[in-house]
Amino acid sequence: MTFTYNDTPVSFQIHGQGPPVVLLHGFLESSSMWEILIPEFSASRQLIIPDLPGFGKSGVLSTTHTMEEMAGVVQSLLEFLKTEEITLIGHSMGGYISLACLELFPDKIKKVILLNSTPAPDSEERKQDRTRALEILDKKPKAFIAMTFSNCGGPDLSEKQKKILETYKKQVGSFPVSGIKAAVSGMKIRKDRTEVLKNFKGKKYFLLAKNDSVIPYEPTLKTARNCGATIHSVTGGHMSLIEKTKETIEFLQLVC
Repeated sequence: MTFTYNDTPVSFQIHGQGPPVVLLHGFLESSSMWEILIPEFSASRQLIIPDLPGFGKSGVLSTTHTMEEMAGVVQSLLEFLKTEEITLIGHSMGGYISLACLELFPDKIKKVILLNSTPAPDSEERKQDRTRALEILDKKPKAFIAMTFSNCGGPDLSEKQKKILETYKKQVGSFPVSGIKAAVSGMKIRKDRTEVLKNFKGKKYFLLAKNDSVIPYEPTLKTARNCGATIHSVTGGHMSLIEKTKETIEFLQLVC
């Protein structure tokens, strides 16, 4: 299914019936990353799963996809579907967008669940990494994609998990480079939303991985505690839904 946002097609899936849960994927991902949840959740919940602009089957909005604009897409999708109150789950970049949603339309959000994500902005070092990423994407996008996927998994990936990541990597080959660059640019300039999360009156949860090379564990743990969130820690790297599937699903079933 698709709807139109600023003359740009945005693809989304809907599965199941019940209280609505919006699932926001991360960088270099698409709605397909959530397929593993559909059999587990669709019997009791309505899953709303968009392809964020520039990824999956959705179009590219501009040269920079700010977290605010991505949140505007989510808000427009909820208005299109006439959905009133949601639980919001975001992985990595999807978590950054979830936090922008908290700022944009907090009254529609009952719970927010951040998977391998943080309300903190990029460090200066990370911003420099983003700048280098944009330069590499101009010249060698395949090399950038391969490098990103090689860094996101933990040290103990099974062969099955490696194959899943390889499938994701192949899917990214069909995404427009302009959309990937727009997301990098947007993440680079995202603001600190720690206070937004701290002031949010609904329920808030973090799932953090101790060996996550993208979201540093200790400082994010401290931030989560300061925000009054419930925290669940797992071993492994940045892709907890793949690396710790059973534990992640059990956690989500408990808190959704």
